[in-house]
Amino acid sequence: MEILEPWFATSDSRLVDELHREIPSGHVLKTVELSVVARRKDCDEVLYALNDGFGRMAIVHLTHCKTRETNPVFPKTRIFESLKLWLEYMQAVHAAWVEDDPNGQLWLKERKLWDATPKN
Repeated sequence: MEILEPWFATSDSRLVDELHREIPSGHVLKTVELSVVARRKDCDEVLYALNDGFGRMAIVHLTHCKTRETNPVFPKTRIFESLKLWLEYMQAVHAAWVEDDPNGQLWLKERKLWDATPKN
């Protein structure tokens, strides 16, 4: 799978460790086995594969706080029900990243795909 900017492929297990340090009881990913797939270079978002047999992917905005979050809404998480859906989102993000978008149509497509995903 080709990862497009602003994402880059990584398998850095420290990002799994960081997520486990942050997620509180009640968080949507608390009991899910994860592996790191990619990271955005312009923010603290990480793409995780949910190793639950359903092929789901999750984008998590890590907080990098020193203590565990207490609100299960944090760290903010979006679940993509399939790799195909995440790839479509990644392509929209990439287009908005590299192309001139004076009327905001590429950004709008990215937002629509983002808003269509369940959040915690």
